[in-house]
Amino acid sequence: PWVAMEYVEGQTLTRFADAKQLDTAARVALFQQLLDAVAYAHRHLVVHRDIKPENVLVDGDGNVKLLDFGIAKLIEDEGAPTTPATMTVAGAMTPVYASPEQLQGQAVSTQSDVYSLGVVLYELLAGQLPFPPEPGITPLALQQRICTTQAIAPSRVARDDLPRRRLRGDLDRIVLKALRKEPQRRYASVDALADDLRRHRDGLPVSARPDSLGYRLGKFVSRNPAGVIASLLLLGTLLAFAVVSRWQTVQIAAQRDRAEQEATAANQVAEAMIDLFQVSDPRESAKRDLTARDLLDQAATALPEKVQDAPLLRARMLHVIGLSYANIGAYDKAVQLLTEAL
Repeated sequence: PWVAMEYVEGQTLTRFADAKQLDTAARVALFQQLLDAVAYAHRHLVVHRDIKPENVLVDGDGNVKLLDFGIAKLIEDEGAPTTPATMTVAGAMTPVYASPEQLQGQAVSTQSDVYSLGVVLYELLAGQLPFPPEPGITPLALQQRICTTQAIAPSRVARDDLPRRRLRGDLDRIVLKALRKEPQRRYASVDALADDLRRHRDGLPVSARPDSLGYRLGKFVSRNPAGVIASLLLLGTLLAFAVVSRWQTVQIAAQRDRAEQEATAANQVAEAMIDLFQVSDPRESAKRDLTARDLLDQAATALPEKVQDAPLLRARMLHVIGLSYANIGAYDKAVQLLTEAL
């Protein structure tokens, strides 16, 4: 079978992105078009096997076109015999974009294209290849490096003119998952890779990253910053209201307790004063008129015996009697009792 392609006039994927100075989000959106094209080929049982920027052109309207199916192969039914037409063509692939299984001459699958797409995405976001051919390196040494060395996260090697900060986290994880050495550890399909990129765009958790409550919470906050801030403000207001209400309740209760204590103390003082002024002998009172000074002297004399087991009540009564002495001009006695009340 053969594949007929339209003539496309345009720039390669990476040159177009650089010429337009596309930001990270726009580069990912452009790459999504490439994923749609590859997924379409896979649905029609075609594995491309040579996906690279030179085979991906972008026309003047920004539409991505996947070209050069020259070494593409049809996906055989499971169990069908492998013919020479379905085997990897030695030398036809581009090593720096080829999957480890292609380089080692093993059977290819749709996940081989997933790997190549990971290399293209790496280059599109970081501005360089995950395994660039160093000067003087032999093809065999390069192949060995690609098959055995783990790629460095694109955010760590991105060009200075590309925003590394936006690559850290999910995009790093997505690219590195597509570049895993073992096909079964990569994305199961191009659609799965595309879905993770969409989830990243929408601020949702991605499958390339280990799931955790903190990660999901962080994603929720990034998707709903205004709502989270409003909720925190409301929660803070409610907590402040609760604290103030509790404080006021405690203060009111304390004031009520103090008022009750003051009332009880006042009653005790009043009752004790009545008892003190009743200690005078009625027969003695009848013989002569008692002055206020006489009554106060009697009360002051009887006070120690009456309240010897209640020091607080004694102090209050000394205070009252002392003020009474001051009111009748007996200042020396008043000072004595008021000082003793302290």
